[in-house]
Amino acid sequence: MQIKTKLVPKALSPHYTHALSKKNNQFIEVCLDPLLYKKTSYYVKKHFAEHVKFKHTLILLETESLKKTYLLNRLFYAKYALHPFHHPDTFKTLLQKILDHAHLPIVFKECQTPHSAGYRPILALVHRIEVNVVYMQSRLVFYYTNFIAREFLHATFAPYILLETPFKDKSNKREFLHETHVHIDALSILMTLRIPHFKHAYIHFIYPTQTLYLTKQEEIILRALRTLGLGVMHSKEQIKQRYLELAKLYHPDTSTPSSIYSQSIYKQRFLEVAEAYEILKCL
Repeated sequence: MQIKTKLVPKALSPHYTHALSKKNNQFIEVCLDPLLYKKTSYYVKKHFAEHVKFKHTLILLETESLKKTYLLNRLFYAKYALHPFHHPDTFKTLLQKILDHAHLPIVFKECQTPHSAGYRPILALVHRIEVNVVYMQSRLVFYYTNFIAREFLHATFAPYILLETPFKDKSNKREFLHETHVHIDALSILMTLRIPHFKHAYIHFIYPTQTLYLTKQEEIILRALRTLGLGVMHSKEQIKQRYLELAKLYHPDTSTPSSIYSQSIYKQRFLEVAEAYEILKCL
């Protein structure tokens, strides 16, 4: 995302030419990956009347408005990390510079490869993929929904993987909470990771809060929720649905472990899930 000054080709639309001719031909250029470009295009079409759409470019012509400022802020903060992210002060300065020029036209471009030749952005937006980490009986459990997280875990912890849920829907159309279990020896590798980037994504690990002051019963309930990959905000219906999903996957009569995963690990995981639900279903 950066502010540019360009000469406008005469062959372009009169609306485009008129908009970019203002303010010394300045405009804000935002290069987005296909998924984010699609979401941004939908938002612009829904909330802004003055815009022009080309095949891989969308120009927002509207002048300053709260919705326009919100959109720029949203691209910086909501579910996306900043790369490169050298220093918080640098980030604040660049963000303020963009917001100060929010009255300029915004040109959204669909960029297949954000770091292709000729494209040197001040800030590039990349996906922020969250992975929850839980310690459980001599192993680590990673909970996630995005397939890129699965690929990253395989690339980083392949020798330590003990068990994981099957991932058939790579497009993430179904928000199923997947889990990958790794041996506790992988902890040393996990501790060395510092803001890992993988396939133009930022992998953000979330660890359990350690400073909670709970009663013994509350600790048991919280441990049971983490066993299912859930939190205190999930409803009883969501807890039951999660239990049924995992029980079906790991039940000895219905599960078909791959050769790389032993039957004993499946059985152990099924017993953990059943024990956790026994605690939670009485709440």
